[in-house]
Amino acid sequence: MKGSEVMKKLSVLWLLLLLVGCGNASSSLEGEWLGTDKNGGGGRVTFNEDHSVLVEMGLLNTSYQWDVEDDILLLKRNDKVAYKYKIDQQNKDNITLQELDEEGKVGEGNDIQLNRKQK
Repeated sequence: MKGSEVMKKLSVLWLLLLLVGCGNASSSLEGEWLGTDKNGGGGRVTFNEDHSVLVEMGLLNTSYQWDVEDDILLLKRNDKVAYKYKIDQQNKDNITLQELDEEGKVGEGNDIQLNRKQK
């Protein structure tokens, strides 16, 4: 997989992890998170109250709109779903996002760990 493809997948995974949560997903995801993938790559993901999200990974900064339906995080660009993640929220400060394929099945090895950034 090329570097730009990896960065794109990481960006999407970060966003999905932030959006997935228990209870009131919007309020539980809002704020700044640090994300890490299985290869140790990572960055910062900021979920905003207006449902915009910024994924910052080195020189790559990508914006999306986010929404949560049931336990699925949706990242959208131009009103089209770009990524889907199943949310597994361990507690208010730790979330695992699992990327879903077009059929809604969990992909292998595409998990992202999100940890709420401490103030």
